[in-house]
Amino acid sequence: MVNHFMNIVGNGQSFVYVIDTSVSMGGGRLQLAMSQLKASLRMLKPRQTFQIVFYNSSTREIKLRNRPVQGLLWP
Repeated sequence: MVNHFMNIVGNGQSFVYVIDTSVSMGGGRLQLAMSQLKASLRMLKPRQTFQIVFYNSSTREIKLRNRPVQGLLWP
């Protein structure tokens, strides 16, 4: 099963998205990455799985629901 993210094509059952949220992502870069993430997640098939890693110079916990979510998992 094929998926696309930031002009990268992936074929598989499980996907890991790694997104930089540091200051260097200013100027619309973070917004572009987030819109591409949303589009990519919408393309996943029900049996495909994913993990999202957001990183910068600090850490924070993102709580996800235990049941399937229709929208984006990012506020």
